Order: sequence, then structure tokens, then C-alpha cells
Amino acid sequence: MSKYEALWEYIKGNKKDEYRLTCEEIKNILGFDIDHSFLTYKKELLDYGYEVKKISLKEKSVLIVKNKKKFSSFFCLYITTKPQIFQDL
Repeated sequence: MSKYEALWEYIKGNKKDEYRLTCEEIKNILGFDIDHSFLTYKKELLDYGYEVKKISLKEKSVLIVKNKKKFSSFFCLYITTKPQIFQDL
């Protein structure tokens, strides 16, 4: 379980196309302040159909948008590591 899973579930559950969340709003969702590890964990959001578009230190906010790609990151990884399954298509 990811330390940011509560945030990812919040985003997925509300089904908006775009979120601009302040650090304070994120803290209220998670119960703790985001830290530098957020930069590593943000890639998990792709599995929920969203991506972090912008992190603003000036505004102390994070812009999260719905990912318009058709395939999950797992599927994209699979087809890049197993391209032979697509040779006969």
C-alpha cells in the first residue's frame, strides 16, 4: 500500500477531469504533509488514470489531470518488453 493511496483514491473517486489541490487540502486528505517522496510516488497516479501535470511551489499547489492515454502504464510496459506478440497483427 502506497503512502499516497488515500490521495489517489480521493482523485479516482471524485471523477473530475482536473484537480488543483493546495498542499493544505492534500494534507487534509492524507493526514500528513507531502514531502520530496511525492516526486517518486506521483507515477503511481497513472494507474488511476491521472497524472501530475504541475507542482507549483509558489502557489503551494498540485495540478492533477485525467490521463487521456488509452492504456495503463502496466500495459504499455508489457508491450514494450514483449513486442513479439504484436508482430502477427
